[in-house]
Amino acid sequence: MRKKIVVIDDEPGIREVLRIHLNAAGFEVFSADCAAAGLDLVRASAPDMVICDYSLPDLRGLDLVSTIKSERPGISLVIISGFLEDSIEDEARAAGVSGCLKKPFSKKVLLDTVTGHIDCHGAEATGTE
Repeated sequence: MRKKIVVIDDEPGIREVLRIHLNAAGFEVFSADCAAAGLDLVRASAPDMVICDYSLPDLRGLDLVSTIKSERPGISLVIISGFLEDSIEDEARAAGVSGCLKKPFSKKVLLDTVTGHIDCHGAEATGTE
């Protein structure tokens, strides 16, 4: 069964590039342009990973991932941002984010990050490391 990823980003071009690369790598991808729609998708699709922009029009990305993490503790979370600083990365990790990507990023960096983190939290959640 294909792993599911929800992408939440307000930039249509970013969502499309992520969808293309992740689909080509064998993932099933769902996308949303805001936090509210993204949370609905997470609840409806039970993804293995969420890739979320740090800055969304209706909610800060870290606030959204905190909500997601509280509802689905075993999920893998990746934050993407054009303004990724050490303080943001530290805050993201404290919120339970497993990976951070600075825009623009290459296809290789994207896929390395996703494949490096998509299974690690699922193993923790089920105790099958």
